[in-house]
This record gives sequence, C-alpha cells and structure tokens, in this order.
Amino acid sequence: MASTRNTLSGATPTPLETGPPTKRHSVLVSGAHTVLTNIFQVFGVFVTTALLARRLGPAGKGVYDVYLSASMLLSSLLGFSLNSGISYSVSSTRVNVGKVLRAIWGIVIAVALLGGCVCFAFQYLPSSRLLIPVELGKLGILLVVVSVASLTLAALWRAVVVGQRHFLQANFGDIAKQVAMVIALVVLLRLVARTHLVIWAIGCNIIAICTAAAMYRRAVDWHEDDPTAGAGMRRAARFSVPSHLANISQFLNARMDVFFVYHFWGASSVGLYQVGVMVAQAVNMIPQATQAVLFPTISARPSAHEESALMIARANRMLLAFGFVGGLFIAAIAPFAIPLVLGPKFRPSTLALLLLLPGCVTLIATNVTAAYFAGIGRPDLNFRSSMFGLFATVVLDIALIPHWNFYGASIASSVSYAVTTIVQVVLFKRETALSLRAILVPTLKDLSDAKQLVSVFAARFRAA
Repeated sequence: MASTRNTLSGATPTPLETGPPTKRHSVLVSGAHTVLTNIFQVFGVFVTTALLARRLGPAGKGVYDVYLSASMLLSSLLGFSLNSGISYSVSSTRVNVGKVLRAIWGIVIAVALLGGCVCFAFQYLPSSRLLIPVELGKLGILLVVVSVASLTLAALWRAVVVGQRHFLQANFGDIAKQVAMVIALVVLLRLVARTHLVIWAIGCNIIAICTAAAMYRRAVDWHEDDPTAGAGMRRAARFSVPSHLANISQFLNARMDVFFVYHFWGASSVGLYQVGVMVAQAVNMIPQATQAVLFPTISARPSAHEESALMIARANRMLLAFGFVGGLFIAAIAPFAIPLVLGPKFRPSTLALLLLLPGCVTLIATNVTAAYFAGIGRPDLNFRSSMFGLFATVVLDIALIPHWNFYGASIASSVSYAVTTIVQVVLFKRETALSLRAILVPTLKDLSDAKQLVSVFAARFRAA
C-alpha cells in the first residue's frame, strides 16, 4: 500500500509499499463477482432499511431519505460526473496515478465548498423544504456537506479502481460499505435516545461511506502508474460533460419525486414511498452490476464496436428475462413481506411498489445499453433518452403528486422509466443496426449462457 506522503507528492511508490500487482480477471469472472456483490448489497440494503424503518418509523425514515437524496443530488450535480470520466480515461490511456489522486482531493474540496454554498443559499428560498429536511435544523447543512464530500471522494477513488478494471477490489469496497452500515446501525441505534436517532443514522451512513472510500483508495494499483504521463483530467472532463447531463437527468428521473412528495405531503409519505422504490429497484441491481463491468471493458476496446454491440444485446436479452421473472416474484411476496419485516405502518408501501415494478423492469434495457454508448464515447445518446424520461417525470410529478401523494409519484416514475427505455432501445437499434428481436427476445443459446453464468456464480459463492 502506498504511503500517504508518496500519494500526495506524486512520487512513484516502491515495490515494498505497493505489494504485488493486482490480478485482472476475465469479464465473465468479474461479472459473476460483481453480480454476487450486488446481490449481497441488495440484502444489505434490505437489512439497513428494516433497521431504519423499525427504529425510525415512516416519518424518521422519510427525513433520512430526504437527507440522502439531497446529498446524492449535490454530489452528482457538483461532481460533473468526473467519476465516469476518470474511469474512461484510466481504462483507455496511461495516466500518472499520483497526479490523478491529487486532482481528486482538489475536486472533493471544491465540491464540498460549492455544496455548502448551495445549501446555505437554499435556506433563504421559499422552497427550502425541497432540499434540506427542516427536521434536522441548522445541523442539516453540515451533515449534507460532509456526506457530499464523502460520496464524492468514494466515487472518484472507486472510478480509478474500475478504470484499472480491478472490479473485484472495487466490489470489496462496496461490500465493506454495507457491512459497516449494518454494524454501525446495530451498535449506535441501540445506544442513543430516540430523539437523536435520525442524526445517528446519518452518522452511520457517513461512517459507511468513509469505510468504502478507504477500501477503494487501498485498491488503487500503483503498478499501472506511468510517471511520465499526466493525470488525464482533460480527457476525463471531455468525456464527463455529456455524461454529466445524462447522469443528472437520470438521477432526477429517479429522485426528483422524493423532493416533491416531501414538499407536498411531508416526511412520513417519503418514508413509505422510498420503501416501495427500494424493493422495486432491486430488479435493476444485477443489470447495474453488469453495466459497471461492461462500460470500462468496451472503452478499452475502441475498435471492436460490432462485437461489443452483440455482447450488449445478449446481456440485455438475458437480463430482461431474469428481470421479468424477478419482478413477478417480488410482486407475489411483497404484500406479505413488507408489513412482516418493516412493520404494519409500512403496508401502504406495497401499492407503491406494485405501481413502480413495470417501469423498473423495462429500465433494465436502459441500464445495459447505456454501457455501450458510454463505452464507445457517445454518452450524449444516453442524455437524449434520459431527457425524454425527465420531461415525463416533471410533467407527471406536477400533475399527480399534489393529488395522489406517493402513489402519483409511483405512476410518474414507472411511466418515465418506460419512456426512457423506449427511446434508449430505438437509439441502440439505430446505432448498431440490430433488430428489435436481437435486442429484446431471448434465444436458446441465451439459456445455455445463463446456465454457464449460474455455474460461475455458484463456484464463486462456494469459493467465497
């Protein structure tokens, strides 16, 4: 592991400091490990949600959800999606790792300062309730700013590791975050007074993010360092700008309704709604894991667009089939599982979940094909589809949420996801000249490939 002094100075670490080079695994093994990691994360999110719901109730959990959405929004908005740009730059060219890490610290400081200014300015707007939960008082700004800085740091350090295509090491950081969150919640929520539970829950989240950030930083492979190269930040920025527009619009598609529900109906409605969102979006955890592996893999093979398109289409067909089956399973057990696990107060979350599921299943195709557009350096195409979805979100949120509460938000999100996916698939078809059947309909060979993947997953699970 490189010392802090050498990291900050940009000096090349010695072999003693770095240890042996990190092994790079195949796409199949990396994909299997990443999928298993995301399955573990789904379980971790369920445990975390259950702990928060049981201890905080709908209102307290709603405050926590608004804080988390505000922190993620500011981190995404002010970070200019440089995490995806850094992954692209590191995976497609040689860089000076020391310079990259120094640049990351500068970005984090700038994002934290800008985030503080935005939060402070919002306190003087009539719609301040849209961003910082009023229940947190003056402490809310500090908590959000610290979270924004932590999220940005973790995302950028992880981007370096993913850009080096050391997916397993990045996955270990993801796992560490979930483990740290659960441990911190179990310990702290039992020790503090009920009046301070939300504050301590936020503290647990910050601890978990910092734990993951430390794991990502440790996983950076210094043997891929090129002391004669630059940080590659200009290349990263050129990629990030169009990516940023797409990422922000996608984030708003997924999170804007949280702020609308909070503004019109309060924290309890947010807490109930976000339970439905969390369960419904579980069908996209494996597609998101696949995207995380495919994006840097495709960007590292700039001349193999046709082969990459076929790989994306095959992955999309299989994952849509799995998602459809998984959606049916979730719809069948959720009406019984949600009240049983989270408590009877969260029974209204079930209808929100059922309304969201169709859109979440269709969103699988967007997540998978987005890796192709980003990998070939065309994130502007992702932006186009996300803008159609964002337009649908804004119109439907304004029309439905004031009258139908979070049920209106569920309908708006489901329709928005469907619109985004339709545009995304049309763009992918146009760019690759593949038929809709080749993109969407599973084949017998897909079933054979799925069996192989299941065998790999089982082998990785037994070896874990």
